Amino acid sequence: MIDDSVPTPAWAQARALFHFPRIDLARTALLVIDLQTGFFDPPTAADAIIPRVNRLAGELRAAGGTIAFLRHSGSDDPALSVPAWQKEIPTLAALDRRMRPGLETHQLDRRLDVRADDLIVDKYRYSAFIAGSSRLDELLRAGGIDTVIVTGAFTNFCCESTARDGLMLGYRVVFVADATLARTQEEHVMALTALQLAFADVRTTAATAALIADSLTP
Repeated sequence: MIDDSVPTPAWAQARALFHFPRIDLARTALLVIDLQTGFFDPPTAADAIIPRVNRLAGELRAAGGTIAFLRHSGSDDPALSVPAWQKEIPTLAALDRRMRPGLETHQLDRRLDVRADDLIVDKYRYSAFIAGSSRLDELLRAGGIDTVIVTGAFTNFCCESTARDGLMLGYRVVFVADATLARTQEEHVMALTALQLAFADVRTTAATAALIADSLTP
């Protein structure tokens, strides 16, 4: 039954290209993107989504899926570093310095439920899938993964970039609207609307948990 007292989110009013009634849970990975201490000022900015990410991680683990935590990273290695001209842009230069492996700001948020068998993957571009960014595609393909569930930050930067490239590489993409965040609600809704139109099955945490549960039944 539809509850008419709850307004339909703006992004959900867009035409949806993808809807996955079931997924193969053993071939599914939850991507937790850039929930690192250096991204949030104040740290409470991510308070709302971390419990939702942890919920989905627990439910997918129990169903035999894979959990992958992505960390945005900076580097001086020519093979990994962004072009020099990008480091001349103050905001990008500051990000590169702040997200160096080994720094506290590079570490995953301590509230995340990270387990020993989870993947932790450093990435050097907004998209985790673009060539030269990370080993994510290699690791997922080695594990037989064909579906990814995207959570994390920020909706309209690394999460959206990863989702778009994931689809182009042939992955089914589920994007969790209330387990991702942007700096403003307007940016969040614009990204979700574009993703809903052409790139992902956009769902809430509850709807994604229901998809996991429905996929457990024969």
